[in-house]
This record gives sequence, C-alpha cells and structure tokens, in this order.
Amino acid sequence: MTIKTIAIVGGGPSAIGTAKALLQENYFDVIHIYERRCTTGGLWNYSDHAPLCEIPNVNPNLQISPQKIDIIKEDGSGNQMPDDRFGIQYVWPSPVYDLLDTNVPKDIMEFKGFKWPADTPLFPLREEVLCYLQAYSREVEPYIKFGHFVYDVSQLQNKKWKVSYRIVNESTAGGVIHNQEFEASAIYDAVILAVGNYDVPFLPDLPNLKLWNQKFPGSVIHAKSFRHPKQFVNERDILVVGNSASANDICYELATTLKSNIYKSKRSENNLPSTPNEGIGVFPVIARFIPESQEIEFIDQSRVGNVSMIIFATGYLKSFPFMKGINSSAKPLVKDDGTRVAGLYKQIISYEYPGLAVIGLPRFVLPTRLSETQGAWLARVFSGRINLPEKQTMAKWEKNRLNVTGPGKAFHDLKFPCDVLYSHELNREIWEGGLDHGLIPISWNQDQTRIRGGIKEIKESYIRYKKGRGKKASTIEELEKNAGLVLPPLENGIFDFSFATGE
Repeated sequence: MTIKTIAIVGGGPSAIGTAKALLQENYFDVIHIYERRCTTGGLWNYSDHAPLCEIPNVNPNLQISPQKIDIIKEDGSGNQMPDDRFGIQYVWPSPVYDLLDTNVPKDIMEFKGFKWPADTPLFPLREEVLCYLQAYSREVEPYIKFGHFVYDVSQLQNKKWKVSYRIVNESTAGGVIHNQEFEASAIYDAVILAVGNYDVPFLPDLPNLKLWNQKFPGSVIHAKSFRHPKQFVNERDILVVGNSASANDICYELATTLKSNIYKSKRSENNLPSTPNEGIGVFPVIARFIPESQEIEFIDQSRVGNVSMIIFATGYLKSFPFMKGINSSAKPLVKDDGTRVAGLYKQIISYEYPGLAVIGLPRFVLPTRLSETQGAWLARVFSGRINLPEKQTMAKWEKNRLNVTGPGKAFHDLKFPCDVLYSHELNREIWEGGLDHGLIPISWNQDQTRIRGGIKEIKESYIRYKKGRGKKASTIEELEKNAGLVLPPLENGIFDFSFATGE
C-alpha cells in the first residue's frame, strides 16, 4: 500500500512533532493537520473557563463541547489572530491550571534544534511552555486547518480513509452539532491520531457518589476543572482523590493558600516529582460516600466529615469518539473501559486497519521528545524505509506486552527507564532505515538519561532552592552548585548509548 496523502487529527505538541518528521521525509504529497482550536499548543492553551464533567464518568465516548467566549484576538505569544481564522469564538478547556509549572526540566523537553529562551526557569511556567510550543509550530501552520472539528473517521472499502469535519462556528455550536452547510470530508491514504489522552475525565463510580452529588450539587469536580485555589476560598474542608503529580500540586496549592483542612485519598505511592505535602491529611482509598451525615469512609474504616468539596485527580480515559464505526466493530480501537488502545504495534501503528496510527499514547513519558521519535519512525514506515513485520508478528508483540502489563491502563505505562529503552528501540530502526535524509530525532545519551532518572530529585531541589533563595534556578548546574543536588547514578548494563546523539 503506497501512502502519499496523510491527515493528522490534532494540532498539539505530538501532532506538530510528527508533522515535522513527515515533512522532512520529503516523500508525501499531502499533509493536512485538523485542529479544532484556533491556535497550536494543544492542552497548553489555558482558559479561565472551568469545564463541567459528568459525575461519575466512565464513558470514553463522552462528547466534550467547547465554550463560547469573546473573540480570541491573540495567541499565547501575543501574535495577532487572523480575522478569517475559524474557531476564534470558542475555547476547549484543558487540564492546565493557572499556577502550573512543568514537572520536567526544560533540558529534556526540547524539540530537536529548538532551544528554550535562555532566561526560562528550569521548570517552565505553563505560559512559557505555550509560547515555546507555538513558536516551534510556526513553520507547520500552513498545513493546519484551524477551527476544524473532526466528527468522523472511517476506513473505506478500498482501504483509504475518509475524514469528515465541521467548521467551528456558531452555526455548529463549536463543531459539535450537525449543520450540512459547514460540513465536508476528504480522502487520505493514512490517518494519524494525535489526540485523545487528556480530553475525557475519568471519575470513578464509587458507592453513593452519585447520591452525594445530587444532595450537594457542585461539590464534586474533576481536576480538569481546577483553575486556581481562589475558586475554593469559601469551602470548608477539601478532599483531593489521587496521588499523581497534579494531585499533589493541587493539594499543595490549596494548603498554602486556604484556611481549609486539606485531605488526600491515595491508592499507592508514586515516584513522581511533586511539591511537599506537609499539613495535608492522608487517607487510603475511599470505601463509600455517606451523604446523610456528609461523611466519607475509607477502606480502613476511618472517616472524615465537614467536606464541602471533592476534587478527583484520577486521570483521563483514552477517547476517539470520532472513530464510531471502528469502535463499535468486533475489533475496536478503544476498549470499552477507555483504559487501553488496542491493535497497535509498538503502541503506534494499527495492524488491524492499514494506514491508521496513533501518536503520544504512552504515559509517564516526555511528549515532546516522544512525538519526534515516534513521528520519525512512522514517517519512515509510511515512506517504505522501515518495513513492518507480518501482521501475526505485530499481534504477537501486543500479546507479549499484555502478558506483562495486563489488559488495563498499565499497558501504556512507560515509567523510567522503560521510556528511554522504548525510544532507543525506535531509534535503532530509524538509524537502520538510513540517515541520508529525514528527521533524525534526539536519542537519549548518558547525561540526559541521568537527568531523566533524577527528575524527582531535581524538582524537589528546585523547590527548596526557590524557597530558600527567593528565585528560580535556570540550570541543573545551579542546583548542583548551590542547592546540593546530586543526581542518582544509572543502573549498569541497562542502556546502550553507542548510537545516541543527545543533541
């Protein structure tokens, strides 16, 4: 199957990194990027508008609607928005909150050949990330169809792909309702999905949660609706459910801003970098809600009362609602519970549906670097420079991983060092495909891998340094010299750095 025309659904960091890899392959005739927003940057486009969420929500096909606002006049970098750009009256609320900074040092967040401004803090603020991403995306903008909402993607009998879309405007309520006047479709040889990871909140159906929310409406939200601690200044006590980096950050922001008691319910420990949690009451998993007495009981039979706000920082479901036909078939792309995307070889390319690929699925990774590596690998697959094995072999790859991880969300987890090893695996095939042309992604070298393995220590040292000195460090060397940072050593015999560029 010859692939010459490609559609990318999504215009965030993963899509842009992939698009650059496709363009540098200098092989494809058509590359179209469909982005529902009016700007690049994806989820890093912050909005004060806090989205509403179904409570509970375990439905990966939940339709997320935008919110109508005054016209967006500038992008995140202050550049004037073209008057004729579609979608400038709508925002798609994202998980990004006002005071967010990254949990990853800028050193290993860079796209190849595109440096951060020299005065950027070691852990950039969300607005600095947006500016960086939009600057990086500038050369790809001519290929982006802004304000185009993809509502259906289907494979035709001839194995080509039909992408159906609506213009984001008032007549389509932001692209989500039918209006034939503003609908169209296009045919492609291949489709790449670079969306669907942080759109649909997962809010578990715990005992009596629905009754609690009915009795105390507005008292339960998902972390996607968190914007700033000042939202909760009138709350009594607050419970945060989850133990991710974002859950810990939210706890910290609340505890250092409000007079309320802050509690956290967690299932397990994690090794993710986070702000300190002193003064936060920690409880195990919730057993049930007791709306009659406004209490919450945990699995150790302990209880808390007087809680007026519950924030679920429980993650997101994998969601491609526009893949209706495939998802309702005997071989769905997204499993019913939304925890796993199925039928993919190396978590990228479908062995069930030729010409279909997904970028950015793995969790606990660095999306910028991963999208470049996955994109460079995929570009070579689509151009024929990397040959895929037989379908049976690709299915066996998935089966072997399922045997290790089980069928749930852990299938996509690539915690360190697995993320580095995965990237090295893809890079070896990229190298073997030839380096005479095309995007050659950064490959993890020894120094960068040490930084990757020491993210927790670096972030905690950064926080201590900021508290003690009243300023933000810009480099790791600054923390090593002035804050006693010592990066942990790498485990011997795991990594092969013989081909790593580390640019």
